[in-house]
Formats: sequence, C-alpha cells, structure tokens
Amino acid sequence: MNDHMAEQHSKLSLTAIGLATHIQSLPEGAEVGIRALAARFAEGEVRIAAALRELEAHGYLSRTRARLPSGRIVTRTVWHNNLLTTGLRPRIPEQRRPQP
Repeated sequence: MNDHMAEQHSKLSLTAIGLATHIQSLPEGAEVGIRALAARFAEGEVRIAAALRELEAHGYLSRTRARLPSGRIVTRTVWHNNLLTTGLRPRIPEQRRPQP
C-alpha cells in the first residue's frame, strides 16, 4: 500500500484501507474477488464490495470484466502502485520552523 493512502484520501473507510493493505501483501495473481475476500474476512460481501468500490473510485485499483473461452465471465482486478498512474500526487511534508 502506498504510505500516503490515508493522508491522500481521508474519506477512505478503515475497511478500504485495511483491504488495500491486504491486497498489497498478496502475491501477483492472487484471487481478490469479493467472494474470496469475504471468505477470508468477517466483514462480508456487501462491506467488501463497498470497500473495493471506494478503492476503485480513488484510483487505487481498476476492475474490468472479461469473458473466458469457456464463456464464463470473470472480473480482472489491477492494483495501481504508482500514484502517477492514478493522477494523485504524493503529499509533501510541511517544513517546520525551528522553535526560538
């Protein structure tokens, strides 16, 4: 997870931030669908789906639907590590003045 996620988007829920942390800890190609995440965590499908929508709305992930050769439709999720790809800018720390 980007170190500045919480600072960049103070409107993200704790669930979304926690889910982002978990997704970032997974190996590439790991399943991050709503059902798989709900099986892992107690929040349930509705809350996890809402957290994924939050992360998508803020540009941390993108989801697209694809049809497999078998005809099955799957959702592909891509995590965006680079803030530049999301249009976000990292927060620059304020410089503090020395105390007299």
